[in-house]
Amino acid sequence: MQKILALGIFGLVILIAPSMTSGQSSSDIEIKANLKKGDYVETNLWFQTTNMTLGQGNQICPNNDCKYEFQDVNFNEFGNDRYISGTLKIEDKSTSAGNFTSFNYYDLSGNFALQNSKESPNEKILYYVGDLGMEKKSDAPSKVEYASKITLTEPQNRLVLTGTQK
Repeated sequence: MQKILALGIFGLVILIAPSMTSGQSSSDIEIKANLKKGDYVETNLWFQTTNMTLGQGNQICPNNDCKYEFQDVNFNEFGNDRYISGTLKIEDKSTSAGNFTSFNYYDLSGNFALQNSKESPNEKILYYVGDLGMEKKSDAPSKVEYASKITLTEPQNRLVLTGTQK
């Protein structure tokens, strides 16, 4: 009896383990961006090339295959901390039809506190934590918020944000 129970539990672990480790959950987000220094204030960093991955089944782009564009998004300094602001333009596949692509717009905002850093003569890696908010611009606005961590690598100005929906 104990052997059968042990085999049953082992089989259950094998069935559950792959689903727990396969990809992101629907509540996850990852944004990778190369940033450009501002023309007037060098500590203002503007999103340039980006790659965003949302978890399968998320409410913004359920299949994670939507066209998107970060518009006027920056990662600005405020003392030792930083904040994100700008707009995310993302395809709404549920209302796109024919030759027309529909888009939703989200206000991006978030404050991020500097937690620690690693520094060498040629490179600095800064670690921040905070919440990234995405508020849909519409007659009935809705907001998604992600508990997030940001890694900023200087002088390359590479940003990686990972988060989980709150």
